[in-house]
Amino acid sequence: MISINATLVIQVIHFLILLYILNRFMFRPILRLMDERNEHIEKTEKGVDEARDKTEVLKESFVSKIQLARSDATQERTQLREAGIAETNELLERYKEKTAGIKAETDKEADREVALARPLMHDQVTVLAEGIIEKMLGRRLEVESEN
Repeated sequence: MISINATLVIQVIHFLILLYILNRFMFRPILRLMDERNEHIEKTEKGVDEARDKTEVLKESFVSKIQLARSDATQERTQLREAGIAETNELLERYKEKTAGIKAETDKEADREVALARPLMHDQVTVLAEGIIEKMLGRRLEVESEN
């Protein structure tokens, strides 16, 4: 059986002293370290969340800037293409006009040369035709002169 005597009281006092010492030198520092660690973890998690939010905002900003730049580049490319096409068409029209002018000059020159060459050719054709007829007939053909 359990008897209550002075040793039990001393053991209880020793237990309470041990509990005080353990609480003072062991449990409080451990609990304080655990609280500090939890605070540090919470701060780190908040920092991570803030960094994640900032990263998301920066990512959205970056994506929108890239889309804007692509849109601007597409628009500028279209404008440059249209300007190039317009310039090409203008050059083509200019060269068509020059070519038409050169063709007209060449046609006039050819008509003049043909007009100059016709009388000469007419005489030569007559002589040539007479020569061919003479060779075919074997004799000289007498042609009446129109003069």
